[in-house]
Amino acid sequence: MPYWPLRSSTSDRTTPSQTSRRRSRTQVTPSAKGDTVEGPELQDAAREAAEELPGSVMGHPFGPEYEVFKVRGKVFMLLTDVPGEPVVVLKSDPEESQALRQLHRDITPGYHMNKKHWITLKPVVAQDKGSGETLDKSMVRELVMESYRLVAAGLPRAERPVDPNSFGK
Repeated sequence: MPYWPLRSSTSDRTTPSQTSRRRSRTQVTPSAKGDTVEGPELQDAAREAAEELPGSVMGHPFGPEYEVFKVRGKVFMLLTDVPGEPVVVLKSDPEESQALRQLHRDITPGYHMNKKHWITLKPVVAQDKGSGETLDKSMVRELVMESYRLVAAGLPRAERPVDPNSFGK
């Protein structure tokens, strides 16, 4: 079961190629509740996933309070505690980010980023969770991978460290 709904209705404004592209993406199923990540664990899971990606480089271009991960000079992930709690900011497809925000209370628009193209992973306090899925390590890893693929796809072909259409699938 995917974390976000895949469009399949004929009333959608997507073309068949867009629909098949969405269906071909790697989909992660929720794991056991014991795998739920919160606070520093969230950043650790995202950091581990990013460090494994080819051409991924971490730096501090915005000061020591921001860990910024780039691929060939383009940002795909930020880690910070600036909003008062540990958060992870990732690039996301606009339609998928909207669906993710609707399904997961732990996912909000990108902190200090373009709200259409970036999402923030910020665990909600346990008593405020209510309805909605929680973040787990496998979902964090998949969102980091998707952010990386989106940024790599925007690079000139000669500079891409991987083929974003097939990497990790």
